[in-house]
Amino acid sequence: MTTTAGDPRQDLLGVLGDVSARAFLTLAWRTTAPDYRVELVDFEEGVGSQFLDYARQEADSLAQRTLIPYDPEWLLRDHEYFLLLQAEFPPTNLFDQIADFQNLLTFKRKNLTKPRLYIVAIQAQGEVVLFGKRMAYLQVLKQKPGLFAAVWDGSTFNALSDSIATFSQRFDW
Repeated sequence: MTTTAGDPRQDLLGVLGDVSARAFLTLAWRTTAPDYRVELVDFEEGVGSQFLDYARQEADSLAQRTLIPYDPEWLLRDHEYFLLLQAEFPPTNLFDQIADFQNLLTFKRKNLTKPRLYIVAIQAQGEVVLFGKRMAYLQVLKQKPGLFAAVWDGSTFNALSDSIATFSQRFDW
C-alpha cells in the first residue's frame, strides 16, 4: 500500500472501508531459509467476508496505537506498533510473491501440510493491504489413525471427513 504524507493508518482505514474491498487468502511454507513457497487459496464469499472483517478490526485497533521506532528485539505492548517501509522488509522472496498474489499457484487439498504462515491480502481502490499471521499456534484438524473425530452440527455428531484449518481473529503484521 502506498501512503500519503499523512498518517498511514488513515490510508489503511480508507482502503479497508471501501465497499469494493475484497479479501484473498494465501498460505506460505518455508522452503530454504529465508524463502517461502506461497499458494493462493480458493474460498467461498462468506469466508472472504470474515477475513475482511478481521482485517478491519485489526486496522481499527492499529489506529489507536502509538508508533515506536522499529527494533526487532523489542516486544510490542498492546498500545504500540512498528512501521516498516518496503526498503526495510526482511530479505526473503515472500513479499515478491505476495505482490503478485493473484497469479500464484492455486492451493490443492492434497498439499495440505501445516503452512508456516498465512497472509490475507485485501484489495480495493487499486491498492493491496497485507495482514500476516504465523500458523504456529493454529491447528489443522483431521482424522488420524487410531483417533476418531466427530463434528457436532447442533443436533448430531458426524464423522470428520475433511481437514479443518483454524484461523485467528488477530494478525501478527
